[in-house]
Amino acid sequence: MEAGTGKVDDLAALAKLTEQTLLKELELRYGQGQIYTYIGDILVAVNPFQQLPLYDSKHSKEYRNIKVKSKLKPHIFAVADCIYQDLLTNKEPQCCVVSGESGAGKTETTKLLVRQIVQLCTKSGSVAASSKLHDALIEINPLMEAFGNAQTKMNGNSSRFGKYIELLFSDRGELFGGRVSIFLLEKTRVTGFNRDEQNFHIFYHMFAGLSERQRTSVLLTNPDRHRILKSGDSCSIFTSKAHQLHHKAMFIKLQKILTNTGFLQEDCEMIYAYLSAILHLTDIQFEPDQETDGVL
Repeated sequence: MEAGTGKVDDLAALAKLTEQTLLKELELRYGQGQIYTYIGDILVAVNPFQQLPLYDSKHSKEYRNIKVKSKLKPHIFAVADCIYQDLLTNKEPQCCVVSGESGAGKTETTKLLVRQIVQLCTKSGSVAASSKLHDALIEINPLMEAFGNAQTKMNGNSSRFGKYIELLFSDRGELFGGRVSIFLLEKTRVTGFNRDEQNFHIFYHMFAGLSERQRTSVLLTNPDRHRILKSGDSCSIFTSKAHQLHHKAMFIKLQKILTNTGFLQEDCEMIYAYLSAILHLTDIQFEPDQETDGVL
């Protein structure tokens, strides 16, 4: 096939595949509203930065038990079907790597992939169990994002950690368990970050959502006095009223998730106390003592 049309769903079929032709085809396809493109077994996704009608129940059913991949447009659901069918046929573990730069849409793509796999493996006798497990896997995402995501120049909800998700299946292909492992957390963000960026979401959620009594109980009074929460020359940790209301809404959502995943009220209070301690510790500033060569 020849390049330059944007009509090629699988770029591996091009007569001449170079970096230039690849990028040009992706650009043309994106302009035509095609955000997904195959390169052999690889699915390239270009973030549209808008909601698209590609993930409803109609599309979910359309991309099940695919016989000929080329009959349907490239889609993350097609990847999910391929993974699941290979699992059933070969009885071997499957692995999918979701990679890209900050803001590429890795987190959302992973959510869609997991959701579709759960839909594929849901049998009539295990609908409730699979649905409950799926809800737990989906609910854990905002919880991890609160403690591991932050606003960066490239992305307002950038993951600052790596995530390894394991789905466990029976011999009949039924989902019976899952496990999420976290690694490469950007711990240095707690003590400093680039201009026009922010610290981890949880600190802002906490100040926007905790009542005055709750803040007082963990020794949090004025959010603007904490050094590691301010961005640039701003005097306030919230850039606008809408920004504050957003974090308040996210805090309410977080509280529900904590309750649903088994955290007790005293557990939540302990979490906020630890976060408060971190804020106060990072407010300590050291100065060199010329007489002793130490610090004060």
